[in-house]
Amino acid sequence: MDRLPTLAADGASGGVDISVLTQYGVLGVFAILLILFARTSYKRETDRSDRLDGELSRLNGWVQDKAIPALLASARANAESQAFATEMYHALKEIYGVQTPRPIIRRPSATEDPTSP
Repeated sequence: MDRLPTLAADGASGGVDISVLTQYGVLGVFAILLILFARTSYKRETDRSDRLDGELSRLNGWVQDKAIPALLASARANAESQAFATEMYHALKEIYGVQTPRPIIRRPSATEDPTSP
């Protein structure tokens, strides 16, 4: 019974005196177990929350350091390739006099199912 009062002292400073609860027998034991469970659960969840906050900060740092510059470089490369393709199109059009072809629109026949690909 010497161990029970020290368990209460390990928790919060305003803890419940366990020696008082042991006077109530089985109900006191249940109360002690409930208090211990609540304290360990609270500690476990706060530790988990702290660990996840650290992981979130690490991942946010990674996104800021790696992903955002990569996306910016990708957008820049896309713009450059689009400008190059437009320039090539105009050069070929000027050289060969190629006109933009009209798109071919295929309409389904009356016997064909319009929902089939």
